[in-house]
Amino acid sequence: MATRTPWACRVFFLLLGVAGCTRKPSGPTLGGALGAPGGASGKAKALVAVALAGPAEERREAAMLWGLYACDAASPASALRAFSLAQPKGGEVAVVARRLEEAASRRLPPEAFFLQLQGAGFLTPESRERVLLAACETALRQGDLPYVRRVLPKAEEFTPKNRARVRALRASLWPEESASQKKAALLEAPQDFPALFPSQGWESVASGFTRDEWRRLARAFLDAGMGEQALRAAVRADAPEVAAKAALSMRRLPQAESWAQRLPPRSPERALLLCRIWRQKAWAAEGSQRSALFARLAEACRHAPSVTEAAVRAELQLLRAEALLEQGQLSEVPALLAASAGTKPPRWDWVARRALMAFALKGRILSLPEGVGGPRLTRLARFWAGWVELNKGNPSLLRELAVSGHPDLPAQWAARLSGASLRWSASHEPLPEIPPPPWASWWLKAGRVADVVLGWRAELEAGIGSGSGWLGLARLGNFPPLDAVPLLVRAEPRLYTGPWDGLPRELLRQYLPLPYRGELEAAAHASGVPVWILAALVRQESAFNPRSRSPKGAVGLAQLLPATAGLSASRLEDPETNLRAGARLLRKLLDRFGGAWEPALAAYNAGESRVAGAWEEARREGPLFVERLELPETWDYVHRVLLLAQGYRALYWPEQPAQP
Repeated sequence: MATRTPWACRVFFLLLGVAGCTRKPSGPTLGGALGAPGGASGKAKALVAVALAGPAEERREAAMLWGLYACDAASPASALRAFSLAQPKGGEVAVVARRLEEAASRRLPPEAFFLQLQGAGFLTPESRERVLLAACETALRQGDLPYVRRVLPKAEEFTPKNRARVRALRASLWPEESASQKKAALLEAPQDFPALFPSQGWESVASGFTRDEWRRLARAFLDAGMGEQALRAAVRADAPEVAAKAALSMRRLPQAESWAQRLPPRSPERALLLCRIWRQKAWAAEGSQRSALFARLAEACRHAPSVTEAAVRAELQLLRAEALLEQGQLSEVPALLAASAGTKPPRWDWVARRALMAFALKGRILSLPEGVGGPRLTRLARFWAGWVELNKGNPSLLRELAVSGHPDLPAQWAARLSGASLRWSASHEPLPEIPPPPWASWWLKAGRVADVVLGWRAELEAGIGSGSGWLGLARLGNFPPLDAVPLLVRAEPRLYTGPWDGLPRELLRQYLPLPYRGELEAAAHASGVPVWILAALVRQESAFNPRSRSPKGAVGLAQLLPATAGLSASRLEDPETNLRAGARLLRKLLDRFGGAWEPALAAYNAGESRVAGAWEEARREGPLFVERLELPETWDYVHRVLLLAQGYRALYWPEQPAQP
């Protein structure tokens, strides 16, 4: 036996070696497929093999990536086969819908594709429609009319959101349907009509409308915020309620009142419209005429017919509270604010904050309904309560507000009046690493960051995952400030509402970025304005986008009108030029208002003439000026810039004093 053992061992290892030489090579893998040559097409072909014959744990991921690369290669039919195999879930679905739509717009899929698309249950009906419409619109541009005629269903089979696009296609394809499709599209989506039918004026399409159709069109224009068109349609329909609302939206008050007067005398709608009109008239008037109009408004609200609709009743109560407040008649105001707080009509916070000041100036503290109003209104209530106590010799409430951990404008006023110092500090705690969803792992290895951002955002919008995911999304997407800031606020609401005390410094730096630091410092030094206030102004105006343009024509970082700056729009797109011009304008306004920052910033936002009245009435900077501002947008602007300025000072120029 001993002599035969070595030979047996040699035979065993020989057979083992032969088996090793004849073993089949390992199958395709995901990692190997991602390194395949040939661009998107080459990767898609390599991924097909993994999806069908690769390791079981990699097949679904391979199918998803196969579909994405097939979309990149403009092969929607191949992509749909891949996605149908993978059955996307969660945020993946949003990516698939977008990429299929893009692929179908680049290369027309075969007609059988659309039958398969209808069976793609992982997509919503609206998403499937968008893929179909993308292909049809491309075919129409390419002149392939038979293709569109064969695959495009009737408009009525589509969801309302996509129906107008179908009508535009059918109007081009079937001349006998053109008039009826344009008419239907105008009534269903008037805001989209100019883009869908650029060579056709809406009035020529509507020329044969019945009175009821004109009324429908007027309401549709009004709902879309198109006041001028709504008024023209309402006049044709002889629809006084729509005409009055449209004229009011454009501040054509005599015309609005004339139409409102045509409504039935005891109609609640008539009463509410007239009260809205008289309110605007009162604010546009001055002196005794303003007082008389507010008195008329108060009486009209008191004698308005009883209404069952809670929202209408609440708005009439709030309008009466506002009218009484502006006449200095305070006794009914708390009850009216409380009665209207349930439905909280538009401007409830605005009226409430003016009431807080009016009561404080009379030495009284107004208690707002519990749970109504956001953090800013709550802090304003604390400030005015502290103001009343300060006038009694007790500064403690204002001192508490100053050191409450949020350096907003009420805290700044409280510090100024009580002699306290603003007290808040950011922490040096590092931000947590928020990983993307598990499905994104291979996508990121493939370098598909944009797809992960799209899908992750869709999940967060749908409430999938924790709120801190917004922070991870902002970091992964590396967005510009204008896009990043809303994501950061959703991750950490205290960035907007406060308090800031204890927030991570890194998070605050993301919320308050500082591009163009050198140009900011040079411009601020040249004009003698604090650089942190100039930085805050730019952050609020443009979020540091040098090519930003407003609807009114303001340009660049500091959002300057060329006529105001005395420079061309192209020159104002240069960051250094724009910042220097913005700093000069801010310096000029600061000198105009005696060195007071609140009116200078208000005038930067709204113009000198609109701010001068409130300044002359207050004769003092601070709350007595800001809380008199009749322009909600400008009031908010002053609050935001001076809060952001404190953040910029603390983060980037901490050696500077808190009060400029």
